[in-house]
Amino acid sequence: MVAHSKNDEIIPYEEGREIFEAAPEPKQFLEMQGGHNDGFITSGTSYVKGLKAFINKSL
Repeated sequence: MVAHSKNDEIIPYEEGREIFEAAPEPKQFLEMQGGHNDGFITSGTSYVKGLKAFINKSL
């Protein structure tokens, strides 16, 4: 799973997409909100739901 925000001020969003495209299956891209260090907080429930869904799918 690659979780990335278009507002990331450290790692460009395009790099996150490139990493995702290069990753093998199973994979999931989770677009977040917020900056590099607070994206998971800013995204809140959608981040938690996306992470849980990926983990459950991968078990």
